[in-house]
Amino acid sequence: MSTAFNREKIAMGCWSIFRQGNIFTLLFVVVGFLLFHFSEWLDIVFWESFFISLLLCFPIFLLLFFYDYPLHIRWFLLGPLCFAGILWYKCLLLSMAVYTICFYLLAVTVLWGIYHFSGAGHISFSFQLMHFIKRLTRASDSSSANIFEQLPKALILLIAMQEASVSWQEWTVSESILSHFVFAFVLFFYSYAIHQLFFTWKPDENIDNAKKITTQYVFPAERVYLVVLNGCNKEQLVEAHTPFLDWLQRTGTSWEKAESVYPADTRSCFCSLLTGTYPSEHQINSHLGNRKTIQRETILDVLHQAGKAGMILAEEEISCLFDKEARQAYVRENQQTDNCRIEQAIQIAEQDNPDFLLVQMTDIYRTGMTCGVYCDEYLAKINQADQMIAQFYHQLDKLGKLNQAVFMVCSDHGEATGMGGRVHLSHKERYISLLMQGTSIHRGKVVTTRPAIVSVAATIAYLLAVPYPKQAKGSVLLEGMITCQNEEHQFPISGKDKFEQII
Repeated sequence: MSTAFNREKIAMGCWSIFRQGNIFTLLFVVVGFLLFHFSEWLDIVFWESFFISLLLCFPIFLLLFFYDYPLHIRWFLLGPLCFAGILWYKCLLLSMAVYTICFYLLAVTVLWGIYHFSGAGHISFSFQLMHFIKRLTRASDSSSANIFEQLPKALILLIAMQEASVSWQEWTVSESILSHFVFAFVLFFYSYAIHQLFFTWKPDENIDNAKKITTQYVFPAERVYLVVLNGCNKEQLVEAHTPFLDWLQRTGTSWEKAESVYPADTRSCFCSLLTGTYPSEHQINSHLGNRKTIQRETILDVLHQAGKAGMILAEEEISCLFDKEARQAYVRENQQTDNCRIEQAIQIAEQDNPDFLLVQMTDIYRTGMTCGVYCDEYLAKINQADQMIAQFYHQLDKLGKLNQAVFMVCSDHGEATGMGGRVHLSHKERYISLLMQGTSIHRGKVVTTRPAIVSVAATIAYLLAVPYPKQAKGSVLLEGMITCQNEEHQFPISGKDKFEQII
């Protein structure tokens, strides 16, 4: 079992690396260049020219590594590609272009196709194939499957390497150095200008710490329960049949324009949700991750210091963000389906009685990755999630855990079309669902302001009357709360508002 586990960990690590578009580009170009010149491997001159070409192309590699071209700005890569073709037209080989396209399609089919088809055995092959092709061409993020970003980058680098290699063999290196310097110089200013002018859809970040509300205007809650719908498309959530979530909205407060963070990645979003700060500060901004564990104070740390218990029930991708001591203290890992996770959450609520419990639900996101968000399977999975959340709420109510408690439901980020379908915040990834119901929460109120997911940590801290996490940037969601002076708040809910009657 240990060997199998290690193999799975290695496979997941390789998958995390190869799915990153910037890393994939570099590896693809180097391997592709070597395979294209396979017949010259026994020639020492070729290897000399190969390393020289790597050296001359290093600035271009670096620029294309750090500058992503997601969403609509990927079409601006045609400019550098045309410039490279004009500058190095003598080394522009039709055979290399055809080879690059075929090799890329083979590589992406192996990397993503197996992953895509293996998770949808119940769907017809023709539907899977058409959906797979659509995802390749509509990819919204800079993953390795974004064909209209990866191919232009690969062609630029291969043309540059081919020119450098030929110039070494023909003893014209000085001219090649000059042309590569000119191209890198132009590419830098071109990329910088494009990102300044058109990379403008990122949500604004609050540079100040969380609004320090020192007076408790709201009656403190005894417990807070948070269900996170991982990667749930908000538009489809509205379209789906969700009687319980609709009831929660009628008897609580919802935010119409709540936003995720940039990049809208599961790991970075959960870190922002728990720490109350942005990926630029907690430094976990991709599945690869610059840091393996959270280095900022979380709401769980704050609760622990205040003598209260906070717990998370999530998959391994989230639990691995915490160090060993933290995982033993307040993290429970569950790699099974949402149904099993909800049952375990009910057990935790009954046996451990935490003051704060976060439950991650992932089936919706996995279905979207496999089948897309605009299909009946995705809507059915949202409906199943609604039923499971209702079951969780009902059991908490039977156990008496909802007295003086707040129940929250939100998404970490949305999901769109494309192989990644997230990260770079197209409209469908940017906006998330966010609603609260329970003690001191307005009933039937819809808030139109634009809070971000970083507000969740400060709001939980405020509801449980504990200090805010350090570096927390999000403000408390006071718009949805009833102050002590307001007498319209009456709980528990009874009579015709009871949720059992509308499910």
